[in-house]
Amino acid sequence: MRLGALVLVAALALGGCGEADGADGAHGHDDGEAPGAACADLEPFGDFGEVLVTIGGEERCLLLAQTPEQRARGLMEVTDLEGYPGMLFAFPQDSSGGFWMRNTPTALSIAYLDASGAIVSTADMAPCEDDPSCPSYPADGPYRMTVEVPRGELAALGLTGDARLTVESEIHPS
Repeated sequence: MRLGALVLVAALALGGCGEADGADGAHGHDDGEAPGAACADLEPFGDFGEVLVTIGGEERCLLLAQTPEQRARGLMEVTDLEGYPGMLFAFPQDSSGGFWMRNTPTALSIAYLDASGAIVSTADMAPCEDDPSCPSYPADGPYRMTVEVPRGELAALGLTGDARLTVESEIHPS
């Protein structure tokens, strides 16, 4: 009898938890998913991490490059993002250097973002073989983060116009 009462209490408590984040979107999640659910079924590859971001009210999970080694490697030789819509490159301070596509077989689009997550500029980048003369794609101004996605997918991610990306999980760029 005591076990049945515990099961009933647990069921009521869990039912109440479902209401707190309810379908009314009181906590910013109108799809009924728990915060961070965007990363639940993904597993970073290589030595990359992952980061939860919000763009236009939608949570997204991106691969994360936050060390100098990870940023230098980026999406070189990657042909499958394994479910991630793109990769966030996080820098410890404002940067102005361009990105290039050496050893990158997949056409990409890039959004350069300032420290507040606002778009500085975007560019479409062409694949380039292992060639030191691959072109560089500079930003129109200083940036703190970039997001790379398969070419043409910035709009699908919500990174257009005056959109703003907010980093929701802890990162430590070095």
